[in-house]
Amino acid sequence: MKFASIATLVQEARRTFTRFPAVILCGLGAAWIAIDLVRDKAHPPDAAVRSLLVLILGIPLFLGMRLLLEKPPWRAAGPPTRVLSIAAVLGGVAILAAYRWALGRGAGESAFLRYLQVMLAV
Repeated sequence: MKFASIATLVQEARRTFTRFPAVILCGLGAAWIAIDLVRDKAHPPDAAVRSLLVLILGIPLFLGMRLLLEKPPWRAAGPPTRVLSIAAVLGGVAILAAYRWALGRGAGESAFLRYLQVMLAV
């Protein structure tokens, strides 16, 4: 078995991060909150759990948006422009922020049912 050099691994990690920055940041944020919830809290705060759900939802959302932008049906395939990429990320952040706000505080168990419905839709 042949292993790649450290320089190659760093180069590929940099290329992946520049291609999927929002996906990786959502994953890192979700992992951070999940580790904090599991390690420190017997009864986790509701706001942290809902933020975790929104970050997990951001992973397929941003991945799908990026892949759609790379090979859209309305133009030839290729990398999207920088402005279009930034606009897509900002639009995704706005969608996730609106969804986080819509989860609210008093939704109770129905919030998790709505989360599953949105996750299946994405």
